[in-house]
Amino acid sequence: MAALAVIGIVGAFLWSLGPGSKAAQVTVPNVANQSAQDAQNALQDLGFRVQSQPKPSDDVASGNVIASIPVAGTRADEGTTVTLDVSTGPQEVEVPTLTGMSQAQAAQALNAIGLQVDPTVSTAASTQDQLDKVVAQKPEAGSNVALDGTVKITLGSGPEQIRIPNVVGQTLDVAQPNIEGAGFKVQVENIDSGKPKGEVVSTDPTGGSAAAKGATVKIRVSNGNMVTMPNLNNQSVSQALDSLRRAGWTGSSSQLVQHPEATLETDQVGKVVTQAQPAGSEISKTSTISVGIGQLGIPR
Repeated sequence: MAALAVIGIVGAFLWSLGPGSKAAQVTVPNVANQSAQDAQNALQDLGFRVQSQPKPSDDVASGNVIASIPVAGTRADEGTTVTLDVSTGPQEVEVPTLTGMSQAQAAQALNAIGLQVDPTVSTAASTQDQLDKVVAQKPEAGSNVALDGTVKITLGSGPEQIRIPNVVGQTLDVAQPNIEGAGFKVQVENIDSGKPKGEVVSTDPTGGSAAAKGATVKIRVSNGNMVTMPNLNNQSVSQALDSLRRAGWTGSSSQLVQHPEATLETDQVGKVVTQAQPAGSEISKTSTISVGIGQLGIPR
């Protein structure tokens, strides 16, 4: 009988170890916000197998555990595989190239991938073609930023406007470096003028106005072939010739064309009473000049 009892005890023990026996159950611990390595060690110490899968998170630091499957607090058999969701940090997207787009186009391109234009939009000098177009962006194209992030853009404001120096009265060799030094190109035009040869008569645009940096400024330079017509009224022919010579006129005496002009004023007889070119006007140094010489008679 004693032998039979021993056999029964041994049989029962062996049956408990057989295929029908249940594994011990263990509570899955809370490993959220722990590093993936620390969480793995804790779970393996409790008899669990562990596997990890990456997952973006805005709240959990990269490399830390977001959650586990089965969830913390669940009782599971020893040897059960616990899957850890490990944070890769916030979900990121690649910033597209926005250069050359309008603000509306840039916003549309960013919104399509989950980003937004920073509400603070800057401007910077640009070419005329880049006016109101994106000329710079931050972060740069190709960078990765968190989903729902913003991208700051800079729009072109067109060419920088610069004040044109006033160079009228200067000689060309002085005026041209002044204009170029201010950031402009120079186009020289020689014109008929009573100003000394080589002196700047005018500019286009005028000095003191503003123009785009790099624009062309036309400098009009006197070729010195004009003189200012003097007032010849009440002068004799010889006096009129002297006045013209002093003004710089180089025509011959035959180019002072005279025609009679009737007058009742005896003190005007033999003197200039009219002149075709008004006093103060500019005339060529060699132009023909017409004057009316008073002679006694009834004016018509």
